Amino acid sequence: MTTARFYDDIAHYYDLIFQDWESSMSRQGAAIDQLIGRELGSEHQPSEISSLDASAGIGTQALPLARKGFRVTARDISPDAIARLQRETAERGLVIPSAVADMRALLAQHLRTVIGDGSFDFIQDQHGMFSLLGVSPQAVERLRDQHHIFMMHDSRINLAGIMPHNVEYVARAVAEEQ
Repeated sequence: MTTARFYDDIAHYYDLIFQDWESSMSRQGAAIDQLIGRELGSEHQPSEISSLDASAGIGTQALPLARKGFRVTARDISPDAIARLQRETAERGLVIPSAVADMRALLAQHLRTVIGDGSFDFIQDQHGMFSLLGVSPQAVERLRDQHHIFMMHDSRINLAGIMPHNVEYVARAVAEEQ
């Protein structure tokens, strides 16, 4: 079973894992708003802040942030979760641009194109929001210092930071530094 299929299968009842999904969303939205305020200062205005939910699912964090006025964009690997998020968004009268995006597959595809072989295809077989690239600690350091691509020393990268507009840059930098 693929990761996308797993989340497709639970998208229709995902809210049931919460005792009260609406209350949980409100708590999570308030907590995220507080964290953003702490980072940006208390004078922040939600309408001035764009936020990407790169693993949006059915919208447990995206919906309350949009309700607070944040400009939220949502992406998820699951078509059914995105469809559910779009229904929830419409029912609440909110605007959250959302689409299916499998950044893991997109990164592997770009690496294949740039490098010319499938040496990074293994990325597609990993699960979760992190991927282990398998590059040396020296390459990790150069990626950080020269390309501003941040990851752990073991080359574990957060895929939520990779988006369609920067995936080619990331792939070229990894290819250059491997």
